[in-house]
Amino acid sequence: GEERHEHTDFFQPVKLVFEAEEPFWLGVGNELLWDSGSLWDGGGLLWDGAAGTAVTDSGSFTVTTSGNASAIARVMVHNDGGSNVAEPVVQRIVNGFPVDEVRYSGILTPGQWFEADPRRQKVAIYPSAISAWSGFFYRHPDFMRLAPGANTIKVQLGGAAKIFIRYLDRWT
Repeated sequence: GEERHEHTDFFQPVKLVFEAEEPFWLGVGNELLWDSGSLWDGGGLLWDGAAGTAVTDSGSFTVTTSGNASAIARVMVHNDGGSNVAEPVVQRIVNGFPVDEVRYSGILTPGQWFEADPRRQKVAIYPSAISAWSGFFYRHPDFMRLAPGANTIKVQLGGAAKIFIRYLDRWT
């Protein structure tokens, strides 16, 4: 309480509570950062110019994170070939079963790519940035989570495309 004769108007006890939107430390992971020394659109159609994993019809690959907390991944399916790509499905597999899944029920024509970005809550077909929410399916609100360490990614689609999994490492 305030007591004027003890000058409590100068000093008052105050309770502070600090909150963080995401209580994690973030690291680079495999995302391209603004000051990383890379050129934006440096020789690639995708904004980060980095190589993806080529998949024809189906395939699996491993993505390894460095943090000790699950990372939230941005998933891209890029049709860089001459034929359409139909209904891409990207899953994270644990003990033989899908625990996370990103699926687009549509067609990607040559030069188009599908992107599911959980950090921005945006799902679109590029290069024209057309919303793809109407054909989008996911199992978890974070779309694609990557556990600390090695993660098995399984892809199924009609055709051939490059798959990009981009993430920031997270630590608690």
